[in-house]
Amino acid sequence: MNDRQVVQNLLQAMTDKLLISSPEFAATLAHFNIITTYQGVKGDPDWAGLCGREASFYVDVFSASYPKGQRYEFHCPGDAEAFAAGARDREVIL
Repeated sequence: MNDRQVVQNLLQAMTDKLLISSPEFAATLAHFNIITTYQGVKGDPDWAGLCGREASFYVDVFSASYPKGQRYEFHCPGDAEAFAAGARDREVIL
């Protein structure tokens, strides 16, 4: 594992715990040009997508351009998970 991967793993762990508000987090994202993601569900996960609710699943993407995050919404968890993985691997155009 190289230094960049270690830093990327650390930043993703910080994102997973929502430790994203410091200027140092934003500076490190920019310096290493890293993208991290946070996935969530609006409301109760057991009821997500029912009763006409749409876009119950979301992915917040943190990058040098959006250190406070940019939200993308999805109708199913599989789509959200695939998007998050693609964003981190830069396979998705943001």
